[in-house]
Formats: sequence, C-alpha cells, structure tokens
Amino acid sequence: MKPAETLVSAHRRDGDDEAAALDRALASGAHYVELDVRRTAAGELVVRHGPLAGEGHHRLADALRAVRGRAKAHLDLKEPGHEAEVLALASDVLGADGSGEYLLTTRFARSIVRAKELAPDVRCALSVGRPPWHPGFAADLRPVSRIRDCGADWVALNHRLAGLGVLERCARAGIPAMLWTVNAPRALRRVLADPRVAMVVTDHPHTALGLRHDGGSA
Repeated sequence: MKPAETLVSAHRRDGDDEAAALDRALASGAHYVELDVRRTAAGELVVRHGPLAGEGHHRLADALRAVRGRAKAHLDLKEPGHEAEVLALASDVLGADGSGEYLLTTRFARSIVRAKELAPDVRCALSVGRPPWHPGFAADLRPVSRIRDCGADWVALNHRLAGLGVLERCARAGIPAMLWTVNAPRALRRVLADPRVAMVVTDHPHTALGLRHDGGSA
C-alpha cells in the first residue's frame, strides 16, 4: 500500500567515517536511512555500498542500534544468501515485532522469496534498474511479472527508468514505487509531486524533506 505522503530515505555513500555519515543521515530527519548490507569473508554483516576492501567497516548491528528509535532502516541487500542472518539481526535489535521498523530492497529476486518465507510481513522491494548495456535491461523495462513472481510488495526503481514507462506500468499494476537515487532539486520536486511514487531515495534528504513540506514546490 502506498503511504499518504511520499517518504524519504537517506542514501549513504561509502566514506572514510561511516559513523559520521550515519549520524548525518539520522540528523536529516529522513523517514528511512539506507544501510547497504554485505558480509565479510569472516562472516560478519557490515554496512558497505561498494565491494569490500580493507578493514574498518561499520557493523550492521551497530548501525541498526543507532537507527533504532530515530528512523526506520532501509536494508539494501547487496549480496544474496544471508537473508536469514539479516532478518534475525533486525528482529533482535529492532524487536521481535519490528518488521514495521525496516524494509528490505535487493536486486536478487531469490532473496525476496527467501525473506518472505522467513518473515511474510516484512515489506520487500525488488530493485530494478540495470544499465542499458546490460543484457537484462530489456526485462527491466517490463518488470511487473518479475515483481509479482518473487512476492515483492514494492519496486525500487532507478529514477532514469521512470520516464521510460516503467513507473506507469508498475502504478497500473498497483505496485508502489521508490525511486533511487534522486538528487537534483528539480527532479526531487517532480518526484515528490508524483502520486505514483511512495518513496524517494536521495543523497540530500534535507532538501527533499523541505520540498515535501512545501508540497513539492520550491
């Protein structure tokens, strides 16, 4: 179900100080804070957007504790195969009935199938938006059947696909959409005013929230 107003998720890029980046995201007042989830070779779940390299990654458990009570967690699974561990950790930190305190996004349909088997009430979004040169790009232009087949509740859509008819196809199918990653003020105004968009993911949550409070206009 689409929320009454467009939600904002604070996107976080990899940086030298993960704790500071998380603090900035939380201080923005965004409804959700995106936490990109990967697993180290040692088996530890960490927050990292790009491939793992070196040490010093922010542990997912610590990030969830920081988010708890201040925002909801937008967990983006960057790798398949550790859905059970992520859900168990989220349940442990956010509470046994904490499914309303987080959502899962991933480009791996099998991860959503598994997540729904383990926790049917957890909101899941299939991430769609491979580059035009990718062999799966044509399928991403018509993703409705794939979204339904895996049991996803929402679609997490690359904003560049929205204008190619994908957003409209999902809206007609009754599938709420979050758009990523929208940063330009003009694009944010347009997205926030679009009734088909349930959530916007942005590097600039302060700007998005200001525009949202102004009804999507500058």
